[in-house]
Amino acid sequence: MENSKMKSAILSLALLLSFIAIPDINAQTFRYGVQAGMNLCNPQVADKSDYTDGRVFYPLVSFGVNGYFSIKSNSFWGLSVEPGFIRKGGTHHNIRIFTDGKLYSPQDFKYISNYIQLPLFADFYVTDKLYISAGPELAYHLNSKAKGEYLTEDISDNYKRLELSGSVRLTYSLLRNLDCALTYNHGLTSSSEIEWADELYNAIGISKVYNQYFQVLLRFTF
Repeated sequence: MENSKMKSAILSLALLLSFIAIPDINAQTFRYGVQAGMNLCNPQVADKSDYTDGRVFYPLVSFGVNGYFSIKSNSFWGLSVEPGFIRKGGTHHNIRIFTDGKLYSPQDFKYISNYIQLPLFADFYVTDKLYISAGPELAYHLNSKAKGEYLTEDISDNYKRLELSGSVRLTYSLLRNLDCALTYNHGLTSSSEIEWADELYNAIGISKVYNQYFQVLLRFTF
């Protein structure tokens, strides 16, 4: 299922790139710059109702820093790519951990994952200053950790190396060289899995976890 989604996204990338060849190169506008965003991350857990009636993850505030390269036709559309770094994750409340033969007191954990990301957007201009964007994001997992009050663990091995997600964005140009934007992103492939256990710590099932975040960003262009 996830391989099928990956193939569909690659096809979408190819179709978006093919748009570049349509208009005359002399009628296009190129922009480049840097951007930074504040993220509100909240992973989604599939089939959690089979194992719990409660909430699994709570929001985690993080950040992202990216380069920005765009091309706009003389019509209403454009294409942009934003290679950079992003931190994703979520918060798990009041968790009792049993590891290496030791049982820890209940504590809150921050699940923090670092990624190199490559978002690609098709941009559709409503006005010269306002445009809507949508497209896929490919992310490469660097490392992850679970950080609690009494315990911090490296959990990188629990995460998949590659992650595919989709984004939608609303951008407004405050000034000629300053943009602000609101982005929503949701994983199309799972980033990791949760292993469920009963009161005796016997495994009873597995759920897939999908990264999700809202981002508010500022972009400076040259």
